[in-house]
Amino acid sequence: MIARTWAALLAAILCVGWARVGQAAGADPARAEARERYERGKQLYEDQDYKGALAEFTRAQQLIPSPATLMNIARVYVALNRPVEAVNALDQVLAHPGALKPDQIELATRTRDEQKKRVARLTVTTNVAANLEVDGLPAGRTPLSEPLRVASGAHIITAIAAGFLPARKEVTVAGESTADLKFELEPSDSKAAHLTVKTSLPDAEVLVDGQVVGKTPLPTSLTLIPGHRAVELRRVGYVGSRKEITLGDGASGALAFDLEEDSAAATEGWGYLVLAISESEAEVSIDGRPRGVYQKSLRLPPGAHLLRVERGGFEPIERIADVRPRAETLVRVTLQPTPDTRLSYVEKTRRQQVLGWTTAGIGTAIAAAATVFVIANSGQLDDAKKARSMVDATFASGQICDPAGAGPAMGGHDLCDRQRADAYDKVNNHELRRTIGLVGIGVGAAGMVTGIILLISNDNPHKYDHAESELAITPGGWVDGGGFRLGFQGRF
Repeated sequence: MIARTWAALLAAILCVGWARVGQAAGADPARAEARERYERGKQLYEDQDYKGALAEFTRAQQLIPSPATLMNIARVYVALNRPVEAVNALDQVLAHPGALKPDQIELATRTRDEQKKRVARLTVTTNVAANLEVDGLPAGRTPLSEPLRVASGAHIITAIAAGFLPARKEVTVAGESTADLKFELEPSDSKAAHLTVKTSLPDAEVLVDGQVVGKTPLPTSLTLIPGHRAVELRRVGYVGSRKEITLGDGASGALAFDLEEDSAAATEGWGYLVLAISESEAEVSIDGRPRGVYQKSLRLPPGAHLLRVERGGFEPIERIADVRPRAETLVRVTLQPTPDTRLSYVEKTRRQQVLGWTTAGIGTAIAAAATVFVIANSGQLDDAKKARSMVDATFASGQICDPAGAGPAMGGHDLCDRQRADAYDKVNNHELRRTIGLVGIGVGAAGMVTGIILLISNDNPHKYDHAESELAITPGGWVDGGGFRLGFQGRF
């Protein structure tokens, strides 16, 4: 339902408020940067790098505010399963719709209402004023003026106050419902310790003394009670790892984990990661482990994985790939060249382009001149053959140059032979010219074909340029798994 509503909503947005922006983009650095950011966000979204797309669209909105850009931002929040932020973005659109049409406003309202159904509330009370964290991110301070809004699902709530031991609780809350949490923080003379957990594997549960405190990657360090702590990382499909650390009052520590795939576990639920990389010979790493040059799909435990793609001359790309169980998950990766690679590529393609046009032009000119030469020579050749035939006729029986006769009155048979040789030489000369002309036509045609091949086989010099786009979104069709992919159109 949500996907279909988004398809209708975003297809209806036709560059609202942005037609005038394109007219001044070249003269306004802010608009030029906004266009560049938008194009980058579009590509990142198509590559399923939603966090990167969100950053680019947000920057474009900061530069040139627009309801259409907010629509794009809300769309990314939907893909990131962040309904609270999606509702906030759509609320801003509806508060200032600009030139949006009534049916577009109605669709935006409907989508906002659907996202609101996935928003839950938490009322949190503490015996002392405390800072609250939701899944490791700051969320407010008690006493709260209103309940915390979170996405439906499981969350870890942490309460922290100076002079008190930190406390955590895990809660699962459904959409459009409210959960009540109460913390009784215990006073302590000790200062809270902080622990940083490092690992390349995402979506692994982090447990401290047997209690789940979050999932990797943790957004911040963990605030813990000082003392001897047992820290464990575990995830289905991997061999769990447990380490111990002692943290003093106010101390900071760090633990690094590198979980191994569990080869002994049943693997029938594993999926395949299929990469569509824009450049060949790209090297791939999964969860910090090099996998070499990508050649075929990678079999992995289901869930999130840290994907890194590198190739010489291109900027490396990192993103989270969510592998579906017992299925293929396609991830598109568009590598961006470094400035030196881009410059070298453009110069190479332009050199070949110039060479192609030059070769084709010279070949065409040679072929055309040779054709004119052959046509002009063909008439002279016909005349020379006619003259030769006339001379040959004088050597017939009873004619003036009959070898058996007396021959011409002056010069004898020598004159006849010279005339005959001269007639044959003229024919041979014109036939040689015709051959030279035909060879010229062939050479010219070969040059013309070579030039055309150089032009056709040449790479596009604008391959790495960002095309102009308008701030609108159109449906792009259904994809496997029931999701809906949307395409972009627009102009700055």
